[in-house]
Amino acid sequence: MDDTQEAIDHILEGNPRASELAVMIAALKVRRDTFQRERDAAATPIARKEWAQRMREVDKQIEVLRQELAITEFVEKSVRVTVNRPRLDIDEEGY
Repeated sequence: MDDTQEAIDHILEGNPRASELAVMIAALKVRRDTFQRERDAAATPIARKEWAQRMREVDKQIEVLRQELAITEFVEKSVRVTVNRPRLDIDEEGY
């Protein structure tokens, strides 16, 4: 593992990477689509209401993960810039 990846892992402290969060969001979208089909096929208003509630819960989870994704992408980009930024050589006098 290179220095950049190690630094990102250190900063994220075991939290998922942006790519992992994107996969989670995609999986939740598939689940939501399934819930929507179930809602649309439900035989009773009560069942439709239950499926709609499940969809709202998944929507909330997706929104939370989108926010985490945005933050994590920012952190990962910031680390990459910092690690790859050219360093100035400063002599012993501080110049």
